[in-house]
Amino acid sequence: MTDNLMALGSAAQAAASVINTKRQIKAAAVAQATQQQFERLQSAVRFERDMLLESVRDARRKELAELDNQLRLEASLIELRNRTLFDTYPVEEGPGHLRESLRLLAADLSELPLLVVLPRFHGSPEGHWGGLRQAIVAALRRRLASDGLVHLQTLVKPLNWPHASLYWHDLYGLPALVIQLSYFRDTLDVDLGGCHLRPGAASTGDPLLSVYRHRINRPDHWTAERVARLSTAEKAPDTASRSRRAKRSTSAWRSRSPRGR
Repeated sequence: MTDNLMALGSAAQAAASVINTKRQIKAAAVAQATQQQFERLQSAVRFERDMLLESVRDARRKELAELDNQLRLEASLIELRNRTLFDTYPVEEGPGHLRESLRLLAADLSELPLLVVLPRFHGSPEGHWGGLRQAIVAALRRRLASDGLVHLQTLVKPLNWPHASLYWHDLYGLPALVIQLSYFRDTLDVDLGGCHLRPGAASTGDPLLSVYRHRINRPDHWTAERVARLSTAEKAPDTASRSRRAKRSTSAWRSRSPRGR
């Protein structure tokens, strides 16, 4: 009897051990499944995070590339504008050179006389205009600049007035007269403009206004008939003038002669 009971107890313990083992295996399987599910979720989260970070990095790289291209474009435009400004600037040495040169003459630019700007003539010169620019410059220097009435500044480049860059870089606040001469074939035009020429005016600049036009007749204009008419017209006043001078001389001689007295 005792043996039977011991055998039954052993069988019960064995059955309980088997049941516990199955439970442990099942629990381990559940735990493993749970762990795998967690790891899959973690992997999915990491993947989404990595994809989001890569997307952010890619967007940032594109933004930086666009910004770099924009900066390069702006730098190119600035360089092109500066080069164009320098190449087309009326003063050969570039913006600001004229103003700094004037400071060598007077620290206070308001003490300078009227600045007369004579740019290069517009148009293609022909033979009959040869030496005209030099003659004009010499006359202005001799008659005005030498007496300190004006300060003459000649430019080797043409000028289209008004010129914003020239004004803001060199002529700002300075009374300046621009003498623009242009010639076309046989016609010479003189235009005047400038800035700060009228105190209290609403605008600082004055546009170019035509003040003089001169035409030269070509050689084929002087036909024999025209030369003859011109000679005839010139002789008549000369004859009358000689006659008047002769009468004045006769009257003077008579007044000095004893007989006339």
